[in-house]
Amino acid sequence: MFHKSKIRGTAGQRSSRLVALTISALVIGSASSYAYTGNWNARESVRYWYGAASSSDGTKLVALVSGGKIYTSTNSGVAWTERESNRDWDKVASSSDGVKLAATVYDGQIYTSTDSGLTWTARGAANRWQGIASSSDGTKLVAVASGRQIFTSTDSGLTWTPRESERDWHGVASSSDGSKLVAFVPGGQIYTSSDSGLTWIPREPTKYWDAIASSSDGTKLVAAANGGQIYTTSDSGATWTAHGPVRFWNSLASSSDGTILLAAAYNDLIYGSTDSGVTWIAQSPTPRYWHTVALSANGLERVATATNDHIYTDNSAAKASSNPVQKKGTLNIKKLSTSKYLLSMSSNAAESKFVITATKKGSKTLTFTGVTKANGSAAITVLKNLSGYKFAFKFKN
Repeated sequence: MFHKSKIRGTAGQRSSRLVALTISALVIGSASSYAYTGNWNARESVRYWYGAASSSDGTKLVALVSGGKIYTSTNSGVAWTERESNRDWDKVASSSDGVKLAATVYDGQIYTSTDSGLTWTARGAANRWQGIASSSDGTKLVAVASGRQIFTSTDSGLTWTPRESERDWHGVASSSDGSKLVAFVPGGQIYTSSDSGLTWIPREPTKYWDAIASSSDGTKLVAAANGGQIYTTSDSGATWTAHGPVRFWNSLASSSDGTILLAAAYNDLIYGSTDSGVTWIAQSPTPRYWHTVALSANGLERVATATNDHIYTDNSAAKASSNPVQKKGTLNIKKLSTSKYLLSMSSNAAESKFVITATKKGSKTLTFTGVTKANGSAAITVLKNLSGYKFAFKFKN
């Protein structure tokens, strides 16, 4: 919505004349436009919760109990349904729609479901499985086992092919199409593949890696070292940069575009980033024995599991993003001389783009653009006689 004002000039007009134009704009909040500390809700009973995964929209969730059963939710974690049998469940992966699931049993087999967890089928050989990841359609799977190889499947887990060498593999992540993969060895290196696991390239120096996550296109990766920092890359693992505090990190999750990240530290807090890992803010008020964190595709629906504790969900960021944010400001137009004017603004819109238009009958429309400072202020000096012009101002989304 534009708000207008007009300067009426006369030959004797004083140079200090000031016109104030109050403006406002309704802008829908975006995930990267705010930092949040979270509002976590305890769900389900106290159990030895381990792995967890989420559908793209965050409505369908799956969580595992070590030595217990599998639990699924179709309402973003408000209610949960018990599935399968008591096993030493460890990690789980989900297709984008939450229909195809794959869960690992430590010193056991991999179990897959094609009906959102209602029924499960044992697949592959028994191994000390440490991680599993899925393509968006649930067709391509990749799993890693301690002291064994990396295993890939192109038929939703029906058959598996061993890849790479035997190492102490502990974690793996996949792009949405299943072509770009990343896996790590604690006390070893990170390895990446761009051909669905056929070949692998060692990356980054040796560290005690303990968690990894990938953006949808596999370009942005994030890895955490236990007792170290968090490392990010925007070139599919070719180069890495250290960020964040030193913690005993043990789980990571990424939004589809890799902008929003979530990291859990054992017997510590959950931390979040909205700038691809450059800065991190504590997201949970109380230290817990966090095991796994998961995110929806937009990064706004969040779930976390804690051992001998509850499942925790948080959609406060999703609610904030859906609520309109009223940006308000005042545009001041000050004549400094006949052909010099100062357009200054004060507002509640930090680092926001704006556009000012000046119109006058018989003259060409003038347009001025800028970005407010962190305090919401902005100033533009115009070397032109603006007498008689009407001004309109708005924030840009």
